[in-house]
Amino acid sequence: MPASGTSAAASLWGGLMALADQYAHHDLGFVNPAIYRIARSSSYHEAFHDITTGSNIVNTPPIGTGGYQAGPGWDPATGWGSPDAQMLVPLLAA
Repeated sequence: MPASGTSAAASLWGGLMALADQYAHHDLGFVNPAIYRIARSSSYHEAFHDITTGSNIVNTPPIGTGGYQAGPGWDPATGWGSPDAQMLVPLLAA
């Protein structure tokens, strides 16, 4: 059964963090500040693929669920975008 949303993202980020810990040869711990530092740097477009179109709005009759539109940079629908592990892992480990 295919996974999407949080079910897919949690596994993806867990794997990325395991790779980054191995690359750094130690536990990186709380990486949110590092992710934001990278995302606000000139390395952003190398480390993340910015998702600028689409939304997470669900229109299932009879009741639709509100959501958010994607846009440039961070947004509540896609966060910073999809990570490029080959670029992001070394940046996190630095």
